[in-house]
Amino acid sequence: MITLSRKLIPNRWMQSLLLSTGLAFLMYLLNWHFSEIRSGNYWGLTYGILATVLMVLIALFGARRRLMNWGYLPLSTWLNFHIYFGVVFMLLVFMHVGFKLPRGPLNWLIWSLSIWVTLSGFIGLFLQQWLPRILGSGLLVEAVYERIPFLVAEIRERALLIAQSGSEPLQEFHEKSVAPVLRRVQPAFIYYFDITGGIQDKLQRFTYLERFLDASEKSKLNELEALYKTKLELDAQFTLQRVLRLWLYLHLPASLILLVAVCLHIFIVLAY
Repeated sequence: MITLSRKLIPNRWMQSLLLSTGLAFLMYLLNWHFSEIRSGNYWGLTYGILATVLMVLIALFGARRRLMNWGYLPLSTWLNFHIYFGVVFMLLVFMHVGFKLPRGPLNWLIWSLSIWVTLSGFIGLFLQQWLPRILGSGLLVEAVYERIPFLVAEIRERALLIAQSGSEPLQEFHEKSVAPVLRRVQPAFIYYFDITGGIQDKLQRFTYLERFLDASEKSKLNELEALYKTKLELDAQFTLQRVLRLWLYLHLPASLILLVAVCLHIFIVLAY
């Protein structure tokens, strides 16, 4: 399930990030002044171990999201830790290799994935903060991504029942102008630039028909109009929330591959 956070990351997490990275970099400079830092010596291994421990703690966020009753810390705390200390993890990876390019395919894979996972994590942070503001700026309807197709199906059935109970003009209007829009979820590129997608312009056809109907038929037309507008807003919700779903496909598989690669790296170091 995709959820969107409307809360900005607290400043104290940014302060913790700056303090952690500052202390780590200061420690690295002191180490570098007295001895060379390589992945195989004492300090290089120490940074590697710290990076591994931090990676495991960061990975626990995925488990925390799926096991909502596990743990005593709120979900927002895990999210903040996951995002900000991902940067510290990447810094420790660089420190582990002495800020040098890695050697060997596996080391290159770990190094590249560490950068990709961290950068894509910040892209996800941007989406988590940007999407709720955009969706809340012009839409009245809120819906969970996975539920939208089912909500559209319910709207389609309700609209059909209303039209069937109405006059012939109302049924014809439903068949030609309403039913095609309600048939399925219809994401559109325009919602990236205009969250309303010209909804008000599309509602003008209801205003035009209303003048030709009596009071009872106008009531049914208004119900159809409300359902029609809700469907268009669900299309907008689906379009923008799908961006976050696509981001997950870019971030999560890379994170899992990184976790496996690090475990393999540790096994090789201990075995050989």
